[in-house]
Amino acid sequence: MVGPDGRHIRGFAHGAVVRTWSDDEMKHQTDVQPYLHLPELVERFYAVGEWTIVDHHRAHATGAYEASPFRSALVVSFDGGGNDGAFLAYYAARGKLTKLATLDYNFGEAYTNIAEILPEVAGTRAALDFFCNATRAAGDARAARDGGVEFFDKPEDLRELKGRLGFAGKLMGFAAAGTVRDELLLDLYDWFEESAASQGGRYSHLPRVYGAELQRVACADGSPEALRDVAATAQLMFERFVVDIVGQLLAHVGGAAAVDGVVLTGGCALNVLANQAVRDALGVELFVPPSPNDGGLGPGGAWALAPPSRTVVHHQYAGFRLWDLGALPGAAAARGAVSLEALGGVDFLAKLLNSDAAASGRKPIIAIVRGRQEYGPRALGHRSLVAVPDTDEVRARMNRLKFREWYRPVAPMIADDDLEAAFGADVRSPYMSLAPRLTDATARAFPALAHLDGTARHQSVGPADEPWVYALLLAVKALTGLGALINTSFNTRGKPICNTVAAALAMLDDLDDLDFVLVEDWLFAKPGRDVAAYF
Repeated sequence: MVGPDGRHIRGFAHGAVVRTWSDDEMKHQTDVQPYLHLPELVERFYAVGEWTIVDHHRAHATGAYEASPFRSALVVSFDGGGNDGAFLAYYAARGKLTKLATLDYNFGEAYTNIAEILPEVAGTRAALDFFCNATRAAGDARAARDGGVEFFDKPEDLRELKGRLGFAGKLMGFAAAGTVRDELLLDLYDWFEESAASQGGRYSHLPRVYGAELQRVACADGSPEALRDVAATAQLMFERFVVDIVGQLLAHVGGAAAVDGVVLTGGCALNVLANQAVRDALGVELFVPPSPNDGGLGPGGAWALAPPSRTVVHHQYAGFRLWDLGALPGAAAARGAVSLEALGGVDFLAKLLNSDAAASGRKPIIAIVRGRQEYGPRALGHRSLVAVPDTDEVRARMNRLKFREWYRPVAPMIADDDLEAAFGADVRSPYMSLAPRLTDATARAFPALAHLDGTARHQSVGPADEPWVYALLLAVKALTGLGALINTSFNTRGKPICNTVAAALAMLDDLDDLDFVLVEDWLFAKPGRDVAAYF
């Protein structure tokens, strides 16, 4: 390892390990062995003077607060559970983090459990069938609300369904396909209210309480439309719980005027609809870090030992550079790639994005691979697929290219200058943390921006956020009237975010809907296609 001064690092004065499992879980789980032996493994290569164990949510909260622009803040960390719980609140001021409360909720598990019983989200009926059979076997579901039915563990083969970690994100998008049903509100209130972390543990359980209406809609009816309504109602109830609890915690520290803002972190802070609801309902400045999920635990653990200076930490592009960057010149020469700068830079790229291809009769989808990878789960213009959002067809093409479900949203990147035009308000969201509603005029003119519910999980881009992307958006605005592109991560089904020249070019060759790839300054066209054909 090489330090900032170019010298090889041979050791560290301090090391941090972030805990994920409770003591009880560590007694029963075999997959904790790497965690238990992490200090031993590190010390095979580096000398470490002192190790510190950092609790899961303290790492989440520290990382998020230190990256925020706030001096004082209410910090809420909530997810599917860590060694210290699943829902914690802190007060942060002058660089010091003080725990306020550990709440007995596990919204991460409760929300994912809802996703599991929706076949269009989970990709299987297994959990739905189990839920319906178990609730029927329990007898009169109405008695459950009186405490008459014990919660039940899932069988082993349902505890870790394939792709389970992605279910919550899918449910958030899927919820827009349904309609909130008033008759389900009480049952889903019970579902989240009974989501105690002590019941959830590391693996999920179905709640202790379920109601007759949920059983009727999900099981007795069970139609796709009914299950979409379950999703919509569950999302609304999740939002209401989050707004109510954050509001109570905010009142506890003296209200919105007593802090600079509210920080949300943990995996549940990826729910952009709930984040938006908090911002709108409580009227607070809101910050969500670029990696609120467990990917953000590393900086949080380190900063718990040695906080950064209290300047705002921008680390959304702190990922890896291309692993085979040295192969780029040879690949460019072999495939006849052209220099974007020589063609006119972002002005040329904007024209290319807005041009109907002579060869295909459609505006192109272009992959952008520049600089370091994004740090966190959002594509923010360094490993992105982008297109002009002026048709519904381009959104469908994006999802087809990614082999994604029909209900998945694509996220726009919008220049700060055009936030008022897009949303009727200057909603800054540099890490895609919010989902405001588009104005009717913008949704009509640029239909691919809007999700099914009329919202857009946008990335706002200013000159200080990413100057090159900002310049591209202004060049697009000169042609379309709005500084916006739709954007999703540059990868395909089952594959990680692209980080090699070889993978980028393989996708260009194999994916019909991908037209060009820009790698650093080199613009690659699909074999048999010429950039000149677009003009």
